[in-house]
Amino acid sequence: TAMALSQMDAEGRGESLVDPTSSSLTFYEKGAWALILLREQVGDQKFSKGVKAFLEAHPYGNVTVQDFLSKMEQVSGQSLSDFRRNWLEAKTFPREAALDYLLSRSPSIKQYIGLQKLASGQQADFGTIRKAWKAHAESAYREHLIRDYRELFNRPFLDTLFLEGSLPVSKTLLVTTQTIEPWMVPLVEAWLDAPSYDLREAALFRLWVVNPPERRKYLDRISENGSLADIGLKQLWWLLSLLTEAGVEPETKKAYLQGLRETTGAAYSWEIRQNAFSMLHEVGALDGQNILDLIQSTEHHSWQYRKFARNLFETLLQDNGGREILWEIARTLPREDYPYVYEKLEQS
Repeated sequence: TAMALSQMDAEGRGESLVDPTSSSLTFYEKGAWALILLREQVGDQKFSKGVKAFLEAHPYGNVTVQDFLSKMEQVSGQSLSDFRRNWLEAKTFPREAALDYLLSRSPSIKQYIGLQKLASGQQADFGTIRKAWKAHAESAYREHLIRDYRELFNRPFLDTLFLEGSLPVSKTLLVTTQTIEPWMVPLVEAWLDAPSYDLREAALFRLWVVNPPERRKYLDRISENGSLADIGLKQLWWLLSLLTEAGVEPETKKAYLQGLRETTGAAYSWEIRQNAFSMLHEVGALDGQNILDLIQSTEHHSWQYRKFARNLFETLLQDNGGREILWEIARTLPREDYPYVYEKLEQS
């Protein structure tokens, strides 16, 4: 998308794909773009043939970037020296080439970028936005329009979106609406039964925040309509139930807390574990097992989750008494398996 391209242009600047010290964003995002544009340059058939030939030539051995490019040159009959220089060695992101590729293939992105240019000149108004909205129906396109121009939407248009938007568009509308006005409440309440668990989760949280007298009603509705089959929504339900004073016995709350704490364990996906850590840390409810799970997560194979775990570890390290607790748990684990943790503890 155009938004992702802007992020890549900003955050990926200053790094080369052949530099092993470059960031994960460079390798995953800029690397993906490089492959897309390489395929565009040599053509679909030759690209596929080149990948197959490369894999057959190097089934198990170590390879280099040049090994791959050489095979592509051999199959395509093209020199890829310029490609290597512009996409792999350069420290800047070739934004214009990527943008040209997008504009040639996506009318909605072309419309969106044109709208951005118009808005930068202070010429965008609701009429312009409404026309742009009707031009394309893709959810991703409309989500970006909401994020960037939500303040220009008038009440009749919002009425329509609350009632008729696609599920991704509805969720974006909800999370970008800073104030849930009284007329919106029944419309958002209807989303507690939406086909999307993500939308149900977003609706539950916003309603719980803005309408305290009805908190118990919203939580009961979620527990009765099958929503708790989704573990991510169940995590939020556990947390909000713990924070809701009315209607829950102390022993039941203890069970909810234990359920939430268990989701930091390795049996769950990293997204679910990260969600649990964030919630428990927010309410100061991480226990010893959660800390152990966090320390083990600092060496997780997913770079996104590993980065999150390390950031949270460093935050806990700064808390009063945090270093002692972390040391107590870390010393039960082999130093050679957790070099990052030991290094940070020894530096603190």
